[in-house]
Amino acid sequence: DLTTKLGERMLVAHYKKSDLSKLASGVDAAGKALPAKAYMAGRRLGWACPKAPGVYLPDRFRRTVEEQVVRRLRQSVWLASVVDGLIETWPANPLQRTEVEWGSMWKALPDGVDKATVRNRTRQIATYLAKHSVMPKGLCALEPEVKFGPSLALAAADSQMVTIARTSPTGALLRVRLPQKARPTTMSMWTWVVIPVAIPNQVPPDTKLKTPSLRLVDNRVLVDLPWIQASPPARRSGHPIGLGFDWGVNTFITAAIGYLDDRGDVHSDGKPFAFRVDGASAKVHRLRRQREVLAAKIAQLKKLAGGHPSGSRPRTLLEAKAARYQSEVDAVSSRQTHLNHEIAWAGARWLVDQALANATTVIYAEDLRTMESSGLGRKTNTRVANAVRSELLEALGHLGKRAGIAVVTVPARGTSANCPRCLAKLHHCPSPDRAGESGHKWSICRSCGLSADRDHAAAERIVSRGLAAQEHLVLDRSSGSFDCRNAIDVRVRRTLRPKRAGQGEQRSTHSSSFPRVRLTNSDPATPRPCGLVHQRPAGTHPTGPASSASEVIAMQNLPTQRCRAARYRRTVGRGFHRNAYSTPVVPRPQWTQTRDYLTST
Repeated sequence: DLTTKLGERMLVAHYKKSDLSKLASGVDAAGKALPAKAYMAGRRLGWACPKAPGVYLPDRFRRTVEEQVVRRLRQSVWLASVVDGLIETWPANPLQRTEVEWGSMWKALPDGVDKATVRNRTRQIATYLAKHSVMPKGLCALEPEVKFGPSLALAAADSQMVTIARTSPTGALLRVRLPQKARPTTMSMWTWVVIPVAIPNQVPPDTKLKTPSLRLVDNRVLVDLPWIQASPPARRSGHPIGLGFDWGVNTFITAAIGYLDDRGDVHSDGKPFAFRVDGASAKVHRLRRQREVLAAKIAQLKKLAGGHPSGSRPRTLLEAKAARYQSEVDAVSSRQTHLNHEIAWAGARWLVDQALANATTVIYAEDLRTMESSGLGRKTNTRVANAVRSELLEALGHLGKRAGIAVVTVPARGTSANCPRCLAKLHHCPSPDRAGESGHKWSICRSCGLSADRDHAAAERIVSRGLAAQEHLVLDRSSGSFDCRNAIDVRVRRTLRPKRAGQGEQRSTHSSSFPRVRLTNSDPATPRPCGLVHQRPAGTHPTGPASSASEVIAMQNLPTQRCRAARYRRTVGRGFHRNAYSTPVVPRPQWTQTRDYLTST
């Protein structure tokens, strides 16, 4: 509560256009560059944590508050530049900009802005304009209210306020100096508090733990614990073999391997790699629909409650019912978030494993930030928009750095529209046996005769663009990944891999050495009384009533038929979900063997 109150006061005091402009300039009053640490930059500008009368606040505690506030203001600086650029180039019809208007808008916006941000901020400005009949004067007028969450950034403090030490491979002790009362008056009221921290299994034991941050969520203290691990550096260029993958609607990820020879040609064996999470994706969409239905009920209950006077019994009942529905919405949202998190990290782990098994040093992904999901219908657009692409790319960058694999994003425009063999326009149809119809899943090239899955053809195009444009990469300092902004299209040659040892040998013509399962046994069947008809096993035995007791005794000595022994069945799905399927991770021939094979052919 003490951190929240002080942070809100400081944030409200400096959340204005003049202070945001000072922070955006990057220099202080003396013309010196502002330091990277947020609290130091705030103190250079004369911004300090407000004092509370009668409360003793150590300087290190003030640093944590100032660190969080200035970080929040730096985010507002970037958003303010986006809003100012849109207001400066506001068109006559914001829903249909011309090419000239698009060009002037992109010049006014800062780097790294995607179309989704432009669309959302354009709608926000249009709503403000329709309500007030005047353009907003900036971000502070567009969003006048700001909130400060209950958190404590301990990275701004030193060892006199916080220490952390690892006690075991799965645990650590965090010591923080915190107040004993809500309003401490003396230094003696700030005492050391020991917090045991559980370390997940995926954190290696040789990592170095850094100073964490504390957050309060649902009356629980959460510890955001960063850690550092030494990893081999990823190369910018010089990759002879790469893995490219394409996003899909039904098949979540489709990947392909590409080889770059000495002549600059890209080769592929034409074998796709697929990662499917149909069951998990269906569960996510069911949770989304359930959340939307509950949200509609809450909106209707609030509308009905507004028609009753405050404090009346009907309004109290309606508000209580809306509160119950809101708690259910929070639970459904939490389940959806956790399942999306599992899908993203499982897909990233699978891609890195495939890259390591195929001796690749780079993974290419298409950058969909410059494109929007439209034209496929409301249902499909919603499914595409709810995909976890950004979280998967973040997880892929993290796992790739640990393995020394570079993650590069390439332009997405035209990857599914053109043929990877001859670069001609593709015809999309529902399936190869319905080539005359228009569809989405299958690609057919009427120039060279290519017939392949749409996502597989796009994956080959992505890996060919990445391998051909290795010398035109730009480092994104915010994420640490490489971006390829030049679309260089080259043809992909179909070349088979060299066979592994023992692969493709002549099959033996002898019959199997395993004994066949006998279909009959000599166990006698259960006798049936005379005159009664019971259900009998399938076979040649008569099923009618026995004529005499001797026939019953004779039937006991006849063999009965039994079913074939049950075979072992593979469990449904793999990994975190029973309906998750993926191409097995199988080691491939090394690049040196493949390169010699390509040279000889």
